Amino acid sequence: AEEGGYAPQSGGVYVPEVQPTFPTMQQHLELSTAKPTYYGELDDGWPHGRGITVWADGRVYDGHWNRGVFSGLGTCVWYNGDTYEGEWHDGFAHGLGKYTFATGDCYEGMMSQDRFHGHGALTHTSGWKYRGGWDNGVLQGWALVVLSSGEKVKRHFN
Repeated sequence: AEEGGYAPQSGGVYVPEVQPTFPTMQQHLELSTAKPTYYGELDDGWPHGRGITVWADGRVYDGHWNRGVFSGLGTCVWYNGDTYEGEWHDGFAHGLGKYTFATGDCYEGMMSQDRFHGHGALTHTSGWKYRGGWDNGVLQGWALVVLSSGEKVKRHFN
């Protein structure tokens, strides 16, 4: 499949290929060593409570902190234009949130350690939408696929 294109599935129905670009743990480690500028509440020298951090490459996190890590509600905007708004735990997107890709594609649903996990919906700018279960960033089980034409198809992913 072409990048951002469609991956053929059995039964003659084409559904979009999903290739999330959510930052990895290694990128989280880079965030902590990129000499950011922090504005906000502190506890014993650590970002704690409400605060904003700006990195030299343009990344911005605006939200809650717990002893130096993202925790609670917050928004992170990456240098490529991707944005995550939602719950954080121990520095990871974890819980209910909305991830908007720079392309305009959007995932809304549950996250677990920076991955789509649990129930969620991914909407592509062309109009198609997946609604279903995710496991570690991969569609799992039954999902409703709404095509750009409005046609609804139930598919099983494993």
